[in-house]
Amino acid sequence: MTTSRAREAFHTVRKEEILDAAMGVLVSRGPEVSLQEIAEAAGITRGALYRYFTSREELVRECFARCFESSKAAMEEVLAQSGSPVQALISLVEMSARAYRQEGAREGMILNLQAVLATATGPPAGEEPPTVIDKSVVDAAVRLARQASDAGEISEPVDPVGLALLVLSSLQGLQLLIAVFGDEIDSDAATQTLLAALAGFRSQDNGA
Repeated sequence: MTTSRAREAFHTVRKEEILDAAMGVLVSRGPEVSLQEIAEAAGITRGALYRYFTSREELVRECFARCFESSKAAMEEVLAQSGSPVQALISLVEMSARAYRQEGAREGMILNLQAVLATATGPPAGEEPPTVIDKSVVDAAVRLARQASDAGEISEPVDPVGLALLVLSSLQGLQLLIAVFGDEIDSDAATQTLLAALAGFRSQDNGA
């Protein structure tokens, strides 16, 4: 490996380590954490941080984007599966139930919620927008629900858009409760109830 490539590889690895440290501090102290606090958590000086990020805001945005992109990719993969559209929505709930039980799940949820709030409120005057969330997951879920309706997989009175939003908002709301109350929230009971509700929406002709 040439010197320049070795330097580039080191820079990439060190940047990821800084992001790891920053995400931990964001969870414990919130999005207003100072650059000095992040530097101390990463084991480097504040000045050295500027070799990797131009500002605190850029670093925080990258933390939010890193956290959201991983969950977004997993959700999009499930929603893109072939077969029954309703089954894809069910698989999304099942995947979320598994994710809620993983080690470090609560910390990830806290970061996701911080990213949601940062996106919703917008940046202070003169700062770059912190938007790291798009509507692709919402659009995919709505598309699946409409396909299910067109295929007769869900009962006639059920609005497909409303059904998709119900599933996504239920999962997002559950994340909020877990982020705030941790193990006090029975996520398994909540997701099983949501799965039962989805089963109830299925057309009797397609519910088998």
